[in-house]
Amino acid sequence: MTELLAGRYRLDGLLGRGGMSEVYYGYDERLDRRVAIKVLRPPADAPAAPDSPEAVEILDALDRDRKRSLREIRVTAQLEHPGTPAVYDTGVESAPDGSTRLWLVMQLLRGSTLEALLNQAGYESSPPSVAWAAAIAAQIAAYSPTSTGSTSCTGTSSPAT
Repeated sequence: MTELLAGRYRLDGLLGRGGMSEVYYGYDERLDRRVAIKVLRPPADAPAAPDSPEAVEILDALDRDRKRSLREIRVTAQLEHPGTPAVYDTGVESAPDGSTRLWLVMQLLRGSTLEALLNQAGYESSPPSVAWAAAIAAQIAAYSPTSTGSTSCTGTSSPAT
């Protein structure tokens, strides 16, 4: 069965994984467009004793992560820059086991990752030239939200395909 978020966003396959979340190729069935869907990973199982100090600490950390993610989503939604994906939607999905997942639907950007460029360059046998590295760095800087004078920077990455 295909998984849908909010009854309209289909998860089509894993695009990338970070420290706190996973990003999927997605499809908005209502607006008939491809999107990227970032899902905050569900927490690992808490210790057996729900009232233990460890369980309280884990729950506090999860709450901090959720609040941080919501702040990042709000900041990203305010950015308008070619290198930053547009935010389309966000929400919280409840699972049958009672757990919740925070998700973010954003523009699916086309392009390559720096990792893919480095892998294609074959730098194991000889390092890239300074000119090549400078050209790549200039392209990254040109599309960096901080290069436009913005004082906000988030951990939200731009998914690329």
